[in-house]
Amino acid sequence: MKRLILTGGRPWLAGEGGKDFVDAVLRYLPNEVKLAFCIFAQPKSEWEETRRINMDMFEACKKGHTITYRTLTMENFAEVSAWADIVYLPGGNPFALYTAVTAAGDVAKLWDGKLMAGSSAGADVFCAGFTYLQDKTFGHGLGWVPATCIPHWQSDFNGYTDADWDWAEQESLRQFPALPVLCLPETKCVELTVK
Repeated sequence: MKRLILTGGRPWLAGEGGKDFVDAVLRYLPNEVKLAFCIFAQPKSEWEETRRINMDMFEACKKGHTITYRTLTMENFAEVSAWADIVYLPGGNPFALYTAVTAAGDVAKLWDGKLMAGSSAGADVFCAGFTYLQDKTFGHGLGWVPATCIPHWQSDFNGYTDADWDWAEQESLRQFPALPVLCLPETKCVELTVK
């Protein structure tokens, strides 16, 4: 079983600074936890900044928890996956993230029993499919969530318009007509448990 926390993107921008997201991630975990960042959705030159922003959010909202952080690389993927209680996939390019994660090994096995959190591209990759509005393409994810995903739903992210959101929804339904479309608003999260 996998417990998933999916957010539409940039949870630290919420009015409460990401508290709802952090609370959801830490809710059922012991006071001392190990969190692994999986940042393959972004160029390596951006990893440190992404770690800092997300660590600041977790540190500000963690209440009584003590969190130890590491970052997954292709070289340490199996080791850090085994070490972690939480694997957190921040946003970026979902195609790059999917390619790296599936090349790293059997993530269904490596991440079994872990709490999985995904923001934007991270949420995309856990779903059966996703729309990528930056270049109006559609991709396939790991399929752990039987739905297609549209992150940043109806936000002003990248200046998207109602026409862009309509295209994303229609393309999701065209690609996977039998699946629901998971429209994830910016900063909001949903919690799911899957096999």
